[in-house]
Amino acid sequence: MKKILVVLGIILSFTLAAECTSVGAPGFLPERGRYIMGFEYGSVKGRDVSDSKLGAKALDVESGQYLAKILYGLSDRVSLLARIGSSDLKLWNPNTSATYNHSSDLAWGLGVRTIFFEDLELGLSLGGGAQYFTFEPQKTSDNRTAEWTEWDASLYVVVVNTVDESTSLVEPFTLTSSSFHAGARYSDASIDWTYGGLKGSLESDDSFGFFTGFDFVFNDAYILGIEARFSDERAYTATLGFKF
Repeated sequence: MKKILVVLGIILSFTLAAECTSVGAPGFLPERGRYIMGFEYGSVKGRDVSDSKLGAKALDVESGQYLAKILYGLSDRVSLLARIGSSDLKLWNPNTSATYNHSSDLAWGLGVRTIFFEDLELGLSLGGGAQYFTFEPQKTSDNRTAEWTEWDASLYVVVVNTVDESTSLVEPFTLTSSSFHAGARYSDASIDWTYGGLKGSLESDDSFGFFTGFDFVFNDAYILGIEARFSDERAYTATLGFKF
């Protein structure tokens, strides 16, 4: 509960400064009453988690995530986000080489994102945001369970380049704009686990990280994006989307 209050406090401070957004394709949000439907693949590696019940040993986390997402324009600058799909989980102890593989199962998340300041002449905007994400993959072959829960809050800067005289690279798709974004985030992740009569919670060793990425927009409607996250984890996400 204390950690949740910390994250909510950070989110509130962002909101008091302006508005909120979350990691992923922040340079292109739907206008009020419109939607962006997208599909994304995410790969997470190199995130360390520890549990005092295990002697504070650090385990490495790997996860592959396949998600459908939808953004709804609550206003021209604020959008609500929902994700649903599947995610697997692999825990590896580098000291003993013990590996625990959890096959994919249901994953979902909710969030809010916004651009709270923009200068159209410079093509510059600032944003911040938050999201909640969780999944409970299948049991391992020796009946170990795990449930991933993550809260994050982020701030970022976006530089947008509008293509005035665009030509089609591949008919009928025409590049109409591209953007670069970079920012910082606070991410609190934990894994509740059980094994026989034992249970505990693996907590992330690093909570502060950075991210950067590119978004390409075709015909003012089709979005192709890629993002990398580092410091707290080594991860990337690739996204395809359409605004309607």
